[in-house]
Amino acid sequence: MYEFIRELISNPLWALCAFLASWQLLVLFMVTKTTIDPVIWARLEFVWIGIGFLGLLSLVGENRRMFQKNELEQVEKWIEGDFKSLIRFSERSGNCFKYINTGIFEQEEFERRQLHQDMICQWTNEVKTYLDSLVQQGFARIDKLPVIYIDSAKTEWTYTQIHYDVERLNVLIDQRNKLSESVKLNFWDGFRRTLGAILLIVAFALRFTMVTNKVRTEKKKQKDYPLNVDN
Repeated sequence: MYEFIRELISNPLWALCAFLASWQLLVLFMVTKTTIDPVIWARLEFVWIGIGFLGLLSLVGENRRMFQKNELEQVEKWIEGDFKSLIRFSERSGNCFKYINTGIFEQEEFERRQLHQDMICQWTNEVKTYLDSLVQQGFARIDKLPVIYIDSAKTEWTYTQIHYDVERLNVLIDQRNKLSESVKLNFWDGFRRTLGAILLIVAFALRFTMVTNKVRTEKKKQKDYPLNVDN
């Protein structure tokens, strides 16, 4: 049964065959073997339009999910690329360079500057370790970076650049998480996709049945009351 439904909603030839079969069955039971009041035929206009509209809404909802799925795949690629870029930045050699005391500064000032740079180096190493752990968790959200114990940290280019990249990454991660929830396929989503295609097949089959009845009725009228043609 599942294979049949899958082919029905995904194979155009099967959908066409299902439409033709439904049309012929409706003609058999509604036109050939049954006499239906003209008022009922007129009301069937509302029925087939309603069925078709419901089928259209179902397919539009499924298309929205597919667009979100494509967007999710793109966002995931951006997140992976930005994570790798941020990790490369945190481990660059410029974060951990060693000063050479050429005598320009006093020994105390030289040691202060080197200690400052060593603290930046230690912080970026901790950041890299933290980011690596988030990668292992499927590029999880960067909620809290390691603490850097430098009073002037906010004036450091390395510090501000990493925080800027983290904020931008978190925006993408939040977008990914929201899209992930939207595209999750549950029972209703699968049912809606199947129902939409079936409703459209039924709607068109019903409409073609109504046209068939109208054509047969007109032919019968012409046969019973032929037009007088002046010679």
